[in-house]
Amino acid sequence: MQSSIKVTLSLPEATNLLAEKFKDELHVSKSEVFARAMKLFAREQRKEKIKKACIQMAQLYTTDPELKELNSFVGDYRETV
Repeated sequence: MQSSIKVTLSLPEATNLLAEKFKDELHVSKSEVFARAMKLFAREQRKEKIKKACIQMAQLYTTDPELKELNSFVGDYRETV
């Protein structure tokens, strides 16, 4: 089991009510609700970082002459057996 620490948070009332609702629906502690929410948030943030990096790479492949040349080569390549 992971160790845990106590944290004091100030939340908007609506957020607290939502956490209470999920706690009751899922039959878990409020701490578990927040832990799951943080894991989901972290996953979404990683996805966004990857998405931004892919967009930057795609832009680089259209502007850098050397990469642009490689990009056009990929479309012309066909493996023969």
